[in-house]
Amino acid sequence: MIVTLSNEAESYVTKVMSQLSAGPADEIVNWLILKQRADDDYDHEYPPHTEAGFVQELLEAVRAPHRTYEAGEFRRNAERLIAERQSS
Repeated sequence: MIVTLSNEAESYVTKVMSQLSAGPADEIVNWLILKQRADDDYDHEYPPHTEAGFVQELLEAVRAPHRTYEAGEFRRNAERLIAERQSS
């Protein structure tokens, strides 16, 4: 199948090809289609917030219980997760 792109679309594909040092144009177009589908699915699952919804989520976050961060905590959690993934 041969598809003719608009000048704007062709320019975009050419730009992406040069930035990514990627393969042929058809691979780039396939990648862009898959990316758009993923973006559409994400947008459908997580619709944009209304101002009221955004404020509500912020209030819930700041009112939630908190605890003090301990030095090295992030590293310990990361190492624990890596070990769990490697053992499964």
